[in-house]
Amino acid sequence: MLERALQSDPPVFCHISVEQPVDPGTSSAARLPGALVGDNFVLALGTLVQIVEVKAQGVGALVRVQAEGRIAVESLKQLQPYIAGAVTPLLDDPVPQDSIGAALKAADELASMLRECADLCAKFGGMEAAALQQAQLWAERRPMTPGLARGGSHIDELERANRLAWAALSALPQASESELRQLLRYRLAAMAATSVVDRLQLATTCLESSRAMLAARVALKSLNIGAS
Repeated sequence: MLERALQSDPPVFCHISVEQPVDPGTSSAARLPGALVGDNFVLALGTLVQIVEVKAQGVGALVRVQAEGRIAVESLKQLQPYIAGAVTPLLDDPVPQDSIGAALKAADELASMLRECADLCAKFGGMEAAALQQAQLWAERRPMTPGLARGGSHIDELERANRLAWAALSALPQASESELRQLLRYRLAAMAATSVVDRLQLATTCLESSRAMLAARVALKSLNIGAS
C-alpha cells in the first residue's frame, strides 16, 4: 500500500476506522456521516492522509503523515492485502452569512487560546508539546485539497477556522486517562459534526477545560520546584 501511495501525485491514501460491532446496523459508528455498513463491520471516521516523510527501518518503515478533511467510503474493490475502494469527500454545510462574523471571531479567540496552551506546554516539553506546535502550523497553512472546499464567501478564513478547531483537539502534556477519554469524545463529536460553527464550539469548550487543567499542572510544578 505504501509503495502504491508513494507513486501517486500527491502521495496520499485514506485512513478509515474499522469497527466490528455485534450488530453493525445499530452501532453508534453506523450513524456517523458517510459510514459504510457491512454484514459484520462498519467503516467510519475516514480522513485523507498525505505522506510527509518515509524513513526505512530494519523491518518496514517509519512514515510521517498529515491528515486532512473527512471522507466517506462509497464502495469496496478489495479487502486484501489492504482495503481499496471508492471514496468521496464529506463537506461541511455552508455557514450562513449572518454567522460568518461570529465564527471568524471564535476562530481568532481559539488561536489565542492555542498560543497560550503552547506556552504552557513548553514548561513540560515532550511529544504532546511538539505535536501541538505542528498542529498550530498546520492550522495556518492552505489546505492540500483546496478544490474540496464548499463554495461561498470567506472560504480561506472559514477553512482556517475549521483547521484551528481540529488543532484545538490535541492532547496536552500529562493529561489523565479521564481527560484523554473526554478528548476522544470531543474528537468523535467533531467528526460527526457537519458545521464549522458547531465544531468551533466543541473545540472551544474542550480547549477551555484542557487549558485550565494544564495551567493547574504548571502551577503545581512551579510550587514543587520552589519547595525544592
